Amino acid sequence: MDLVHPESRLIVRERIQQLMQGKRIPIIEEKFIRLDGTIFEAEVAALQLMWQGQNGVQIVLRDITERRKAEQAIRGSEAKYRSLIENVFDGVYQTTPDGEILTANPALARMLGYDSEADLLLLNVERDLYVNPDERRQFLRQLNKGERVKNAEFKLRRKDGQVIVVLENARVVRNRLGDILYYEGTITDITEQKHAQEALRMSEERFRAFMERSSEAIWCFESPEPMPLSFSEERQIKFLMEHGCLTECNNTMARMYGLEHADQLLGTRLKEIFDPSESKNIEYLRSFIRSNYRLENIESQEIDDNGKVKYFLDNMIGIVEEEKLVRVWGTRQDISTSKQAKQQLQESEENLRTLTDTISSAIFIYSDNKFCYVNPACERIFGYSKEELMQKDILSIVHPDFIDLVTKQLKEIVSGYTSSSRYELKIITKKGEEKWLDISASTTRYNGKISGLITAMEVTDQKQARIVENIVYRIAQTQESLQSLDEIYANIHRLIQEVMPARNFYIALYDNENGMISFPYFVDEIDQPDPPRKLGKGVTEYVLRTGKSLLCTPEIDAELTSRGDIEMVGVKSKIWLGVPLVINDQVIGVLAVQDYSDVNRYGTVQQKMLEFVSVEIAKAIERRRTIKALQKSEERLQEYVENNPIGYFISDSQGLIVECNSTVVRLLGFREKKELVKANINILGSTKRNQDVLQKKILKSKELYRSTIKINNASGKPITFESTFIVVKDKSGSILRFKGSIIPKGSIK
Repeated sequence: MDLVHPESRLIVRERIQQLMQGKRIPIIEEKFIRLDGTIFEAEVAALQLMWQGQNGVQIVLRDITERRKAEQAIRGSEAKYRSLIENVFDGVYQTTPDGEILTANPALARMLGYDSEADLLLLNVERDLYVNPDERRQFLRQLNKGERVKNAEFKLRRKDGQVIVVLENARVVRNRLGDILYYEGTITDITEQKHAQEALRMSEERFRAFMERSSEAIWCFESPEPMPLSFSEERQIKFLMEHGCLTECNNTMARMYGLEHADQLLGTRLKEIFDPSESKNIEYLRSFIRSNYRLENIESQEIDDNGKVKYFLDNMIGIVEEEKLVRVWGTRQDISTSKQAKQQLQESEENLRTLTDTISSAIFIYSDNKFCYVNPACERIFGYSKEELMQKDILSIVHPDFIDLVTKQLKEIVSGYTSSSRYELKIITKKGEEKWLDISASTTRYNGKISGLITAMEVTDQKQARIVENIVYRIAQTQESLQSLDEIYANIHRLIQEVMPARNFYIALYDNENGMISFPYFVDEIDQPDPPRKLGKGVTEYVLRTGKSLLCTPEIDAELTSRGDIEMVGVKSKIWLGVPLVINDQVIGVLAVQDYSDVNRYGTVQQKMLEFVSVEIAKAIERRRTIKALQKSEERLQEYVENNPIGYFISDSQGLIVECNSTVVRLLGFREKKELVKANINILGSTKRNQDVLQKKILKSKELYRSTIKINNASGKPITFESTFIVVKDKSGSILRFKGSIIPKGSIK
């Protein structure tokens, strides 16, 4: 047992005892000690036998030290292989021909979106992973035929359904008989690479499309060898001229030089395009070098074959790598048309400025409610100087009644809510005058800022004319509905207040027969109306005497008073305005307004409006006075007819009485007129024969027909009357009615 290693003595002793007991024991591997003391491992096979008549044990040892070392080396290699497989970025796999996965590394699981390799072992490659299973079948045919396939591109489906693009390298593994055991290979995810390649391809396509469709010439010059930046300026210019060659350009560039296609220009040297004998070309390159190989928006010009000046806008940029100029990219834009348009625009702007300076309409530009530009007409219409207007807020000259409207319109124009608008408004000038403007507003840009452009045409006269016409029309329209002069006067006052301040307003009428002046309508904050009086020397009488309007300012009042033309009557006002009421060249009265606080309350504008309205007011007053006189006349006539001893009647075309005075009612013995009409008394006679005969006689008569007739009274008794008849016919000659009179025969001697 001394040869047995101490660690193995116990097991060896147990095995020998088992063997001596007749038991079979397996081959074992244990450690032993050589004579030199070195330890080795051996494979031990033991058999029981009879040796010289005694039971013995035959032991056979085989040194397995080298085999152990080989196995350890293999295990170490396998560990390294497994570590390599599990830590590479590419997926590694083994699959059966049927598509079952035998092994897979973690990278493949991650690539396909699975939690572990074990999840992959449950899948079938062809069924679960390949987007197009036919591709795998074709791949296997190539693999079986050639034993190995490199860089085959496929689309696989991840666990989450996302499709990835992979490169696959695989080989066939066979047994000694040539049968396929499995396939093994690697898979590389190239999805991002494919996306990058696609993006690059699309970028190149867009660049190429941009090159071809660009209205600008695009070009690139390169030299066979990059140009060192260490060269002197002169040497660089010479180098670029001699070696610079056009390697890229678009068709636009070719067309600028009279060619159809870019290919016809490629390969052209720089000196063939930029003539070195032209100093401007040398200076152009010198500027390029001095500006650190970058020029932006440099304007140049050339004379074309027809002798016409062409204008260009050039850009150049040099690509520098490792202190060497590798290539130069540039663009050239033909700006001849825009240059000419700019010149035309300048001429147009000069013409426009001349127009705006001479036009009668106000033109101004505003931003943030401030004037930015005003033409001379603004000064005339608004009454302010240009300098004063440029300091003012637009709303400061707008009449208070229109502030809200103008504020809304100004905001909508500048905000772009509406591109244009048209409206009318009223302003207050520097002198306090009110003016009407017709506004046309639109959006524009001024000094790079969105602004409002306003054209304002003064329409004060037209507006006032329309207002006055409306008032005149309304005055005429209301005459029929109003019953009394007092109502007419109040209505006139209300309508005038719509167009001007008229809190203090009165109408004075003159009676030419008795020389008296009266004030039938008088509304005033302070003063009271005078009773009818003889003409004196007040401002009202002054208008009556002269027949002319009077705008009595303090200055005019002082002048007329000093001349003795007027005298103070009533409470003195700051300003008084009166216009005559004239009918048939006769002054019948005065229409007047006055103000006790504001000397500028009235002006020529209000005077003209009152003068215009006064004509219709005079007509309305005269018409109402005439109607009133007629009504009184009719009342007197009606009273005369009713109380006349002669009976007056009107009958229809058949002679039946439809209207009569009380005398006819009394003569025929009726109590009331309606009783007589209801009785159907025929004025032509009591019998049909008499009626027909008398009607024929009346119709033959061209003038008043006189006759003696008999008419049955209320009790049926015939009464004889002296009568007169007049026939009334329509345009066709048909009888409408008869009119006439009756009186008992013999009552007039």
